[in-house]
Amino acid sequence: MFALRPAPTPADTTRVMFSDPALGPSETRAIFVDPFTLAVKGDMVAYGTSGILPFRTAIDYFHRNLMLGEWGRYYSELAASWLWVATLGGVWLWATGRRRARPVNQLPKAQRLRWIHSMIGVSIAVVLLFLSVTGLTWSQAAGRGSTRCAASWAGSRPRWICRWTGRGWRICRG
Repeated sequence: MFALRPAPTPADTTRVMFSDPALGPSETRAIFVDPFTLAVKGDMVAYGTSGILPFRTAIDYFHRNLMLGEWGRYYSELAASWLWVATLGGVWLWATGRRRARPVNQLPKAQRLRWIHSMIGVSIAVVLLFLSVTGLTWSQAAGRGSTRCAASWAGSRPRWICRWTGRGWRICRG
């Protein structure tokens, strides 16, 4: 038995979680039991330590590997690796582009749509860069590199020493 989740109300079932070596990584077996009659009401594969059920599991697999297995993980990593290039390229195009001479509502439809696209892109650029950087640390290849990097720094946090020099504080790295 891996975990037990009591029924939140008398009408609900108790969830008993079992680890099963026949299941995939991070998967467990969830057995649903009526707390009064002890009758088994269901048996299903759950995902993760919290025991999320099939719909959220499908969302997680789609987010992780686009439902394509290992190839999907590498494809997602490739997209995240180039996201910052596309984002910064768009911001650069916006910053160096021509300024409009007339109000937005007087622009032709194609130019108005281009203006809307650029405003949305510039508005979410920081979020996209953040998602790219943080997502890569969880990925296959780049994630391995960031894990090795963090492990090499473990326990070697820089120490800072402050000394009074008579004219003020001097900060030296120790």
